[in-house]
Amino acid sequence: MTDSSSTAFSPATVLQAASLSGDHAILLLDLPSRTILACNEAAERVFGYGAGELVGKDTRILHVSDEHYRRFGEESARVLENGSGSYHCHYWLKRRDGSTFASEHLVRLIEDLLVGHMIALSIVRDLTESACSEPLPDSPRPGDTPLHGMTRHLPGMAFQHVRTREGVARNTFLSGSLFKDYDLDMEAMLEDPASFFDALHPDDRSRLDREMARSAEDLSGLNIRVRLRIPSGEFIWLHIVSQPRRLDDDAVVWDGFALDVTREQETEERLHQLATHDPLTGLPNPFQFVALLDRMFRRRGAREQRIAVAQINLGRMVYINETYGFDAGDELLRQAGARLLAQANSQGLVARGHGNTFLVALEASMADVTLTDILRRLQAPFTDPFVIRDDVAVRGDARIGLALYPGDGQTADSLLRASGIALDRAKRHPDRSYEFYAAEQGQDMRRRIRQEQALHDAIDAGLFIPHFQPQVSLADGSLVGLEALARCLDGNPTPLSPAEFIPLAEETGLIVPLGQLILERVLTCIGEWTRAGLRVPPVAVNFSARQFRQGDFESGLRETLSRSGVDPSTLVVELTESSLLQDFSKAEKTMRSLAELGVRFAIDDFGTGFSSLSYLARLPFHTLKIDRSFISAIEQDVRQRAITEALILMSRGLDLRVVAEGVETEDQARRLMGMGCHSAQGFFYARPMPAEEVEDWLRNGSQKRVSA
Repeated sequence: MTDSSSTAFSPATVLQAASLSGDHAILLLDLPSRTILACNEAAERVFGYGAGELVGKDTRILHVSDEHYRRFGEESARVLENGSGSYHCHYWLKRRDGSTFASEHLVRLIEDLLVGHMIALSIVRDLTESACSEPLPDSPRPGDTPLHGMTRHLPGMAFQHVRTREGVARNTFLSGSLFKDYDLDMEAMLEDPASFFDALHPDDRSRLDREMARSAEDLSGLNIRVRLRIPSGEFIWLHIVSQPRRLDDDAVVWDGFALDVTREQETEERLHQLATHDPLTGLPNPFQFVALLDRMFRRRGAREQRIAVAQINLGRMVYINETYGFDAGDELLRQAGARLLAQANSQGLVARGHGNTFLVALEASMADVTLTDILRRLQAPFTDPFVIRDDVAVRGDARIGLALYPGDGQTADSLLRASGIALDRAKRHPDRSYEFYAAEQGQDMRRRIRQEQALHDAIDAGLFIPHFQPQVSLADGSLVGLEALARCLDGNPTPLSPAEFIPLAEETGLIVPLGQLILERVLTCIGEWTRAGLRVPPVAVNFSARQFRQGDFESGLRETLSRSGVDPSTLVVELTESSLLQDFSKAEKTMRSLAELGVRFAIDDFGTGFSSLSYLARLPFHTLKIDRSFISAIEQDVRQRAITEALILMSRGLDLRVVAEGVETEDQARRLMGMGCHSAQGFFYARPMPAEEVEDWLRNGSQKRVSA
């Protein structure tokens, strides 16, 4: 060790300094002057000075600035004077050539027996040197075992990771077989600590970030498994165990191990798969289904969701196994499970029960999905045959037992018992493919499905026609418009009223083909009346929100109009507010494009929902229709009368034609005329009528005129 010629050191001081330093730079300093009394060759190498050039110099020459020099002195003095005996920190220092480097710094007080007072031993570790450079011990003792020698064959890696109070992160020590085993670049990971975190699986990266933030906050240990992407593109599993400590400058140091547990993890996953899943289909087994279903209950909550739990039994399995062999039966079960899983997607659970039974849970919003939708989803996978061999296709004979959460049970076990009872009931009736746990629900469902099938057949057979209700001018009784309303022909073997088939068509999506059928027949009537020389007023056709939101609504309407040869200005597209709520900008674009073609628009039932005046101001409406609920009350209810009058005044101010619906008495018509309403429709003038009766109205107009 190079020393000052004017200062002598005891053998104990020199021995202690050498044992603590290892291969790191060491400086012996006079206090409080901070003059360098002695240093080793490593110090001269690290700082770039020749032999003996550092001795006698103030340590100010080693700091990057006077401010850094002052702050280091104040902080170290504060800690040392508190009696701790050592000061541990990370600091930026300066070499002779002016370059700076990050260092780990340990200052320790040592009593010198010859001079009779304390001197400072400063050990400096250059963090820009090799990744194998061993970290300074927290409480150094003579004879400490070198870490690198201990850890080079560790299955994983030993590390020291440091984060300063400014948030700067460094890997200050790395060692282990991880780098050789997986061709990882140790030096790159030392230079750029983020390279390790960037290689983590995204889910694990966020977990580790949270755990390290917690660990830095309360100095609690890390114990976490993460996936690390290696150069081959695969992920390996690391089990990170570390105990942090806080240095005197508030930097946090994590000393720990990242053990390679890839094989152990894969073994655990295989064991878990065997314990929780069916080996034939790969689906969860009944025990796992119960656990996942309970988790679904906790995640969603009974008030927000309705959950249908079903047991589905595949029939004819004995016949298939005996005829085609057990391999064919297994293939049928695999395909059935895959189809059910595809049908359930992310909104449900599918598991294999015992034997040839599957367990399914489907969740749905109370408002948007009906029991019919749920049943249809459960039956859909068995519609097409299963190809169990190259030349053999069989149909799956599925029986379904259904129970509903929370009505039929509020735990997974209770719902499985209820759905099992329903399945037994379905299997006892050869003509029934499903049963609900609650018998009345099964009866309602069968009636509903019969109605849906009847509606579907009636649309296919063209058994719906438009009836027309006149719209009459309140000023002179002339015919100013017609509204087309769908009606079922008398020849329909299962007659349905509009109150039944319109909601059913909306729920099932059949409103789209039904609406198209009515539109085409309305345009046919308009064409026939026009060719007969009759003056045809604008005819309003109702379009549901589902129809209007179809991606091809505009192009389809244009094509239908073109094919009919009818003047587009004769057609009034009647919409409700709900048609506009989902995508207002798209609705506006569609309406303006069709308006340029000549099509007119009317807003129906305005005022009954969350009416927005912006719709009327921004969209190209021609007509506003006041709902019958206002009209029926204007004779007795002052408030309703005031609202009706306000709607009329507002509409006239926006240059909209106003049509009052549901006018049934002369007094209602008179009051509306007095309020300035343009026209009215309702039983007072005429009920909806078939096309052949409309011709008299087209020739003669209304026979009822209201005096002021």
